[in-house]
Amino acid sequence: MDEESLFRDIHSHLLRQAREGGKMDTETKLAERFQVSRYHVRQVLAVLSQMGIVERTQKKGMTITSPQPEQLSRHIENQLKIGRFDVRELAEARVLFDTDLIRLAVRRITPANLGLLTDIVRQMTGCVEFRQAFLKFHLRFWQTVFEAAGNRVLQVFATSLLVQSAEYLEKHTDELEPVWFSDMLEADREVLAAFRRGDEEGAAEAAARWLSREYQQD
Repeated sequence: MDEESLFRDIHSHLLRQAREGGKMDTETKLAERFQVSRYHVRQVLAVLSQMGIVERTQKKGMTITSPQPEQLSRHIENQLKIGRFDVRELAEARVLFDTDLIRLAVRRITPANLGLLTDIVRQMTGCVEFRQAFLKFHLRFWQTVFEAAGNRVLQVFATSLLVQSAEYLEKHTDELEPVWFSDMLEADREVLAAFRRGDEEGAAEAAARWLSREYQQD
């Protein structure tokens, strides 16, 4: 059995055991079941542990974990980095993905999240000339929007794309004209204004307009 098949089979087997509520197999039992050495089983379990899928303790043995959205996002971010996707592919993905998520966020946003978005825009307004700090606030703005949507699955994927995009922009801040940052601030203000009105389409359109040009700084 090749390594990829072994990884997939052990992963599926452990998930099935977790769903059924039974005791998880030990390294020895897994080795016997899949007819491989304990060394190979240990390698698979180490990767599953690094991915945050299983947790191994001396007293409790092995359990399937329930990773938080932040952990899942980091894992997807790492996969995106390995894939070396073109930044414009990321931008296109965000236009298609984020706009639907924004509509959901408009319907579900709480007064607390709306207040937080207002505070973030106020802080962005005061630091437009400090580019790195400004981009950090922009990142927080959109992370808050995704959280407001109230769907952790969508939040995970949207945040992963957002972080990859933000890392690219941070590396190219010196290449951007000052007006670019002013336009970004205006776009976030438009999105915030649409949230206040409860305008799903307005929020989605404002975000899409900005995302379609966000990486056209060259």
